[in-house]
Amino acid sequence: MKLYFRFLVLFLCVVLIENNTSLAKEHSGKYSIEVGGINIGNLDLAVVLNKNFYNINIDLKNKGIVSRLYSFEGAYSVSGSIQNDDLIPSEYNQFWKTKKKERLVKIYFDKNFINKMVLVPEEKEFARINTNELEGFSDPLSSFIKILLGHKISKTIDGRRIYSMVVDYDKGKEKTKVYINDYVNIWADHKRKNLKFIEITKNAGVDGFALPKKIKIKLSKASFVLTKI
Repeated sequence: MKLYFRFLVLFLCVVLIENNTSLAKEHSGKYSIEVGGINIGNLDLAVVLNKNFYNINIDLKNKGIVSRLYSFEGAYSVSGSIQNDDLIPSEYNQFWKTKKKERLVKIYFDKNFINKMVLVPEEKEFARINTNELEGFSDPLSSFIKILLGHKISKTIDGRRIYSMVVDYDKGKEKTKVYINDYVNIWADHKRKNLKFIEITKNAGVDGFALPKKIKIKLSKASFVLTKI
């Protein structure tokens, strides 16, 4: 379940942007998280997109009966600048906590390169990839925004793996589907991934920016459904 939640967080940012018609307001919302029809937690998000800068904050926490079996909480954020209609991340932070473990990831960007990466606890394996040589990569939140602003692909790094977020289809204001390609673990040899696709159901008849009403995250053995409260 821990791995499933990691993938869940990577794609929660799909609620942040639907198009580029509104880039000057703060948007916030709350979503329920369900698996098999059972509410396991809630997600709170806050998004600021301005002419020259942006930042995104996500907080999630378990709820209900699942708390007794698997408690969790997470906080994710990114800040950066907007240049020529492109999002340039400066700092990405990821915190994840369960009863048994705490993990922290920090990624610092310098223009189109990764300047520094911090993992707590420190990774004991040697890196299979020289992250300092990666060019044009963004954090997961920024990548989704870029795609939903019109990019069809965005190279992504989350501290433990690199991959490409690719739009499979975009049915206008109805649904958008995103796949994960070119998946490579930084600290391991295998390329196993459980994520199949992310499908965003948008608000029909809404012009400009609006948070979607539903997000389906399809994994190999389960599906997460986020519904706007």
